[in-house]
Amino acid sequence: MYDPMTLRYRPKTLEEIQGQDFAVKQLQGMFLSGRVSRTILISGPYGVGKTTLARIIGRTLNCKDTKTPCLTCPSCNLMDRPETHPDYKELDMATNRGIDEVRTLIEISRFSPESNYRIFVLDEVHAATPQAFQAMLKILEQPPDKTLFILCTTSPDKLPDTVISRCLKISLHALKAEGVLAILKRVVIGEKLKLQDNDLIRIAEASSGHPRDAISTLESVVNAALANGGFPSEEIIAKALDDALSFTPDVVISKFIQAVLSRNYSMALRCVRAVRNQDLFAQRFLMLTRNLLYKNLSLKLAESYYLDILKDIPVQDPASLQILLEEAIKLKSHVPVEDYLLDLCAVSLCQRLSSLKNGKVP
Repeated sequence: MYDPMTLRYRPKTLEEIQGQDFAVKQLQGMFLSGRVSRTILISGPYGVGKTTLARIIGRTLNCKDTKTPCLTCPSCNLMDRPETHPDYKELDMATNRGIDEVRTLIEISRFSPESNYRIFVLDEVHAATPQAFQAMLKILEQPPDKTLFILCTTSPDKLPDTVISRCLKISLHALKAEGVLAILKRVVIGEKLKLQDNDLIRIAEASSGHPRDAISTLESVVNAALANGGFPSEEIIAKALDDALSFTPDVVISKFIQAVLSRNYSMALRCVRAVRNQDLFAQRFLMLTRNLLYKNLSLKLAESYYLDILKDIPVQDPASLQILLEEAIKLKSHVPVEDYLLDLCAVSLCQRLSSLKNGKVP
C-alpha cells in the first residue's frame, strides 16, 4: 500500500522536528530527567505537527532500549502504524465528544500497560462537551499509574481553565518559510526529485507555515508532472507548480511594482488582471516589498532570490517605500482577497505616489 509523502516523511524523533525549538527542549528535558508529565496539552494551528509530536512522545516513552527512540525495537516498529500499538490510542474528540466515550476511556485507562506507559491522545479535545470535560477532571489530575494523557487542540482558548491548569503546556506555531523549506529539501532528497530551490521557496511560502500543506502540494505537483510519462524534467515540474498554486509569477509582481512606482495606471491594472490567485498575490507582493526595502537600505536581510527578481527596480526614496509597504500590508489584511481589491490597490498606489511626487501629503 502506498503511503503519501506526509506520512513517509513524518518525523519520528525530536531531532527531526523543524522550527519548534522551545517545544523540543521542553520534551528533551522531560525525557532526560525522567520527570514525565502525566497530562500534556499540545496546542497550535493545523498542520504544524501536534499529532506528530504526540506520536514521538509515545515512541520515546515506550521504546525498550533508550531515552531516545531506537526505531528498531518492537514498540518503535508498532508506532509506524500507531493503531496497531496496544498501549497507544488516538481518539478524535470531534466525533467522540460525549460523556459516555470519556467514561469508556477512563475504564480502559485502569488496565496496566504491556509497555512502559499506556498513552491516550485526545485530538481536537476542545470539541468535547462540558459534561465530558467535567468527567475528565479527576483522571487528568491523577491519571492511573503508568498512564499518560496528551490533549491536542487548535483552539486552547475553548478549553476550561480547570483542564488547562492540570497540563504541561506545549505550544507549536506556524513555521517560517526557512523551516518549511528545510522540510521540503529533506523530502526532495529522499525522493530523488529535481526541483530548483526557487520552486521549493514558492511552495514553502504558499503553505503559510504549515509543513503538511507544503508536502501535500509538493506531492500534487510531482504527480501532475508524472502524467507526462517518465521522470519529469525541471521545466515540467515548474509548469505543474504554476498550475497547482495558480501562481502569479514573481516577475509579474515585480512589473506591478515598477508600474506603480512610475505612476503607470494602465500597466499596473494589466498586471493585476493577470492574477489567478489573489491571496497569493497579496502574500508575494508583501514579501517582495519587504525585500525591496531591505535592498534599498543595503541590509543583509534581503534574500538572493528576491534581489534577482527586483534587480530592475531602481533605488527608491524612503517615503515611496513606506507607501508601498503600507498598501501591501493593507491588502494582505483582507485575506481572502477579492479581485476588485487588487484594482483598488493599484489605483491607490499610483495616486499616492503621484501626490508624493507633486509635493503633496499622500
